[in-house]
Amino acid sequence: MNKMLQFFSENKAALTSIGILLTFLISSISLYFSVRNNKAVHYVNAVTKNRVEWLYKFREYISALISTTTIENAELDAKDLDEYRKHMGRIEKLKYLIHMHLNFSDNIDGKIDGCVEKLVSYYKGLFELCAYCRESYCENYFETEGALKYSIIKDFIAKFYEVPAFKAEMYYHLCNNPEENERFRVFFRQELSNYVKQRNEYIEELLRHVRVYLKFEWNRIKIEASGRTYKKNKQSKDLKKLYELYDRNNNKKNHNERG
Repeated sequence: MNKMLQFFSENKAALTSIGILLTFLISSISLYFSVRNNKAVHYVNAVTKNRVEWLYKFREYISALISTTTIENAELDAKDLDEYRKHMGRIEKLKYLIHMHLNFSDNIDGKIDGCVEKLVSYYKGLFELCAYCRESYCENYFETEGALKYSIIKDFIAKFYEVPAFKAEMYYHLCNNPEENERFRVFFRQELSNYVKQRNEYIEELLRHVRVYLKFEWNRIKIEASGRTYKKNKQSKDLKKLYELYDRNNNKKNHNERG
């Protein structure tokens, strides 16, 4: 120890060099970890920002789809076939934008996708009904075969006869059987009313999944942005709780409205 102290006292330049070297080494290590941490922070911030923007876009696409598949839209489209094609093109675009925002492997994403498909398919049927009524087939029913260009009418006829698929002889039987035709008139009016009401069921189902999904994804963004790991089993439990909370609040709301 004495020899070491004597060496450094006699070689102050060496001591200074070692001090400089240690300072440089410590500074380099600090800089490395600082840069690495900054990169991680910037990455997390960038991902968080993109995911928040993604959520806002997704919400806008869902809102746009709901607002463009109303009976009012169908009635307007029924007046102009070219306008219907353009409008249907916009609806299809929204459908695929929503589809591309979803994860094909997640259960809730699949449910939303299925609801969107049902709503788009429903709107096509709604348009056909509006066009059918506009062309006065409702008044004369089956005086002309023009009614059969609408698949929704074929579906109604098949349902009237309680069979899985439409057959041409069903149509001709209705044309040549006044009593049967009259019964179908009553059936048609009821089915038309039910079909229009069915949109509310599709919208409620879609909104249930979407609102739970948005809340769940927002919670996940906050958890992962803080650096914590959001494990799959915890995600499943939280998702189940969100559905329970949504259904409980929705049932309470419906009960208050009825009361």
